[in-house]
Amino acid sequence: MKLQLKNISKIYDNGFTAVRDFNLNVEDKEFIVFVGPSGCGKTTTLRMIAGLEEISDGELKIDGEIMNDVLPKNRDVAMVFQNYALYPHMTVYDNIAFGMKIRKVSKSEIDRKVKDAANILGIYDLLNRKPKTLSGGQRQRVAMGRAIVREPKVFLMDEPLSNLDAKLRIQMRSEIAKLYHRLQATIVYVTHDQTEAMTLGTRIVVMNEGVIQQVDTPQSLYRHPKNMFVAGFIDAQINFIDATVKKIDERIYLHFNGIDIISPGIVENALEHYVDKTVVIGLHPEAIQICDNGIENVKVDVVEHLGSEKHLYLNLSGMNINAKVSSELNIKVGDSIKISIDTKYIHIFDKITEQAII
Repeated sequence: MKLQLKNISKIYDNGFTAVRDFNLNVEDKEFIVFVGPSGCGKTTTLRMIAGLEEISDGELKIDGEIMNDVLPKNRDVAMVFQNYALYPHMTVYDNIAFGMKIRKVSKSEIDRKVKDAANILGIYDLLNRKPKTLSGGQRQRVAMGRAIVREPKVFLMDEPLSNLDAKLRIQMRSEIAKLYHRLQATIVYVTHDQTEAMTLGTRIVVMNEGVIQQVDTPQSLYRHPKNMFVAGFIDAQINFIDATVKKIDERIYLHFNGIDIISPGIVENALEHYVDKTVVIGLHPEAIQICDNGIENVKVDVVEHLGSEKHLYLNLSGMNINAKVSSELNIKVGDSIKISIDTKYIHIFDKITEQAII
């Protein structure tokens, strides 16, 4: 199954543009995640794929067929909603079977599909229960079961884990990952949670204000963000630091707060055009390392203990930066430490355009 969105836009009657010129080709068996802040257009795009929202401009194709004006029930997609949308008066069995009964599927086929889905999702023992007696995670499994039995070309999931507590989210995240590999299905998934996106998606679509910012694998988004928005959204703790580009003895340096660091070799040629100009460094917390010989008099303002690691909030000559270090290091609030910066974990952006300097 291939899903193609070409120049898709959504403009409401009041003139508000929710999605602008959205282009994406989804290959068969991909797990695509739409991610971005609230109001960025990700759910609107999903609803246009489902047929629940009219497309203002552009072309939507499923397996090469134009779907713009095709009714939702004829698009061969199944949607899993944030609020589960279960019928409270029906058993789990009947909730999963409901759509097939409407489509006049035989009783034996319904029974087989319901029980197969229940086995896959680990809810076989719940088939005779009503939704009000189930936990949030169990209800979400029922909603997924209802989608699975349809055997659609595309699964559409709109923030399916957002109503669950933190522990259950992690558990259900792994269940969705296992389900994806078991079904070998095409999934388009919406979330505002970076961790969900990074752990589930084969590719991620980062959106902001209705516009695609970057489409890439989780690893590439982290290592090669195209702009400051992507870098800051994928790693919410990244440090953005203004720095002046200096050329000393034919080497390019980045200068900030009295500190000079040698620029990463990969961008040295590009930075020739920025000598004596200001750029923005994107510094991941793990780029900052504690050492015996390094930048001195760095004050520790806050220490957050997070199991195997600590997050440090540091004061470097009046500038606040955060670092991620091993929990085994004996560092306390008020300590004065020395740090070094590993340039493998930094990005450099144009100060004006906020685009990455390649």
